Amino acid sequence: MADDLRTIQLNAEDGETKVISPNSLLVFADETGHEDLDDPRYPVFGLGLCLMSPSMNEELSIAWEKMREEVFGAKHQPTHAADMGNLRPAQVESVARFFRDAPFDRVAAAVTSKTRIDVNDAWTNCLLYVTK
Repeated sequence: MADDLRTIQLNAEDGETKVISPNSLLVFADETGHEDLDDPRYPVFGLGLCLMSPSMNEELSIAWEKMREEVFGAKHQPTHAADMGNLRPAQVESVARFFRDAPFDRVAAAVTSKTRIDVNDAWTNCLLYVTK
């Protein structure tokens, strides 16, 4: 059984090592906005998912650190879009290259304060992007 498992180091704050089957699908989620859509300055709620195979962890980590170094000047710098400010063309290309070439798939959905969802036809009333 142990031969069927691959150990990868996840970037957990506590440094915990997870033992994950190579047949697993890793799903990472992040959200933006407030789920009640009550911020008048940002009346949007979005959810993004990244999906990847555990076998791609090292390749993805290298690509992520390279992009952070090129954009923020340090590969271990926390990365928040709000902190990016006005990027130079080379920095924009670095971010675009990461999302274009990195070994993961992306799924995102967003709604605004004006979105009306018909429970009988919800998918046509939500903004849904599936890439790759």
